[in-house]
Amino acid sequence: MSQQVLHDIGIEILNGASWESVLADPRWSDQRIYLHCEQDRLDGQIDIEGIYFSLPEAHFAASCSPQQQRPEAWKIYTQATILGNQAQNTRVHYLLARHVREALADNPAARPVDLWQRDSSAYLSADSTRIVLFEDGAHFTLSDTERFVTRTDPPLAGLFNQQGQIVIPAQYENIDGFHEDLAAAKVNGDYGVIDRNNRWVLEPAYLHLGFFYDGICSAQTETGWGEIDRSGRWVIPPIYTDSIRFSNGLAKVARMLDGQMKYGLITTANEAIVPIQYSRLLYTGSGWESWEPWEYVLACDDSGMWGAFTMRGELAVGFEHGNEASVRELLQKQDQADDEPEPVDAGAAEMDFSDAESPAQKMQLGKRLLGLALLLIGLWLLQSLWSGFSDMYDSARTGREVWGTLNFWVVGLMLVSGGAVLLWRPALLKE
Repeated sequence: MSQQVLHDIGIEILNGASWESVLADPRWSDQRIYLHCEQDRLDGQIDIEGIYFSLPEAHFAASCSPQQQRPEAWKIYTQATILGNQAQNTRVHYLLARHVREALADNPAARPVDLWQRDSSAYLSADSTRIVLFEDGAHFTLSDTERFVTRTDPPLAGLFNQQGQIVIPAQYENIDGFHEDLAAAKVNGDYGVIDRNNRWVLEPAYLHLGFFYDGICSAQTETGWGEIDRSGRWVIPPIYTDSIRFSNGLAKVARMLDGQMKYGLITTANEAIVPIQYSRLLYTGSGWESWEPWEYVLACDDSGMWGAFTMRGELAVGFEHGNEASVRELLQKQDQADDEPEPVDAGAAEMDFSDAESPAQKMQLGKRLLGLALLLIGLWLLQSLWSGFSDMYDSARTGREVWGTLNFWVVGLMLVSGGAVLLWRPALLKE
């Protein structure tokens, strides 16, 4: 198939034609093509891995398939057909689109556009109402819209939805996808906020804007980063060096103080629960980029000594350690010690459930209650089995059924014995 034919098919698609109608068009329906096919010998499913316009190309592609190394599992072959026979085959549409896109790449009239996190091109439809993706690849992850950027001078950005419809025309220097029905858009070097009707909610006045989450958005001015609400009111004043991202109601922030970068931890009310005075700030998880909750915040002061705070801002480890590893190790030992029950004289322990004030006593009580539950369950199981004992060796029963009944007897006896031991000596659970 010539490049001109591929180009003409692409123009038809840009004009709004569907792949089905294009491939059924008499101008191209008799065009011979060759499909590189791979059939799973186990389930018989056939995968089309490539579409070619000459038999040698198709044979070469098939010979290079990794599945050629597994002839017992895969059947690799080339199938000759015509485009009209593949009018309803969406896989062929996808593979043919790659060739069409390349054929249009050198035609400025095709009006290619660039997409976020995508190397290949997409195109504006002829009526400028749609983005035509000749291969799937848009990234609708954090938003229901995605940015496209024209290749004009200057480049202009707009948004399209998952159906390919342009919802915000290309008129901005930059734009982010909608979050909570609001999007940051840039004109004349400043960012503002627009709604889905492309009207300004907040006039351009910011150096940068983040996404809106729970009605709050990170914003940067000449004085620094802060947080604004939907009305533009500063919830967190713009005094911080980096953008702010809250997780579990807390955010690590940084400020330049006396020529040095200092870090701290603030709440959504801008309360510094860990003072902004430390040269480093870490937490006991994998990194600040993680959204998982953490337990402690590790900090390093100006003298290079490390300490730790709880997530309520309470000092957990004093600043007397030369490295963070020793603080982590100490915190781990403290947590393990907190989990260990206080030693109790098992011989002196009595069945008195009325006094369980200390953690150790509560632990003993819990173990005894567990033992009582196991004992009762075991007795109930044994009683049920005893009631059917006479039928156990009935000739009508299979060997598997008899063996299963014996297993239940063993389980019942183990529950009774285990429950009795826990009632009498609960400390054995840790021994």
